[in-house]
Amino acid sequence: MADVRHVEFDVDLEKQDYRNVVFNNVMGKNKFAIFGMVGIAVISIGYLILGAIGTIEMTNMLKLIAVAFIVLDLGLIAFMRHITNKLHKADFEYMGAKRHMIICEDNLISEAYDEEKTKVFEWENLYNGDECKTHFLIFNTSGMIVILPKRFMTKEQIPQVRKILKVMMQSKFKTKYKID
Repeated sequence: MADVRHVEFDVDLEKQDYRNVVFNNVMGKNKFAIFGMVGIAVISIGYLILGAIGTIEMTNMLKLIAVAFIVLDLGLIAFMRHITNKLHKADFEYMGAKRHMIICEDNLISEAYDEEKTKVFEWENLYNGDECKTHFLIFNTSGMIVILPKRFMTKEQIPQVRKILKVMMQSKFKTKYKID
């Protein structure tokens, strides 16, 4: 593969992209926690149903614990939705607006088609990067997340972007995919 250090593509972010960021990266990092949370919720609901129809005898303490697990699971889901909405609102001005992304050795540029909303991110100000199944994430020191959905990239651009991020961010970029 040629040593490509410049990639350009257009991005049109949707609310689903923010949902992917939260659920794939916050929840997806610890699959055991997700399966445990779902498993406990299913068991708790099952015990409550079986106790309600009289199949098993439940003490008040077991009922309370089962309800507490269900409330905890629902609270966690609500918290994830809150984070999604917060990210979405923070980046609302870019929603539905087509943006031109330029990733090169000098910087990462998020360019709107009107010049007022162009953002330039210097590599030294980007403190972390991550690659997931559906997108690349780049974290800025100002608390902003640059979302690069892979669906807007060609098959050739994905490994190029991965390689540029790996080289430019050095140890700050994490991926489980092979770097060509």
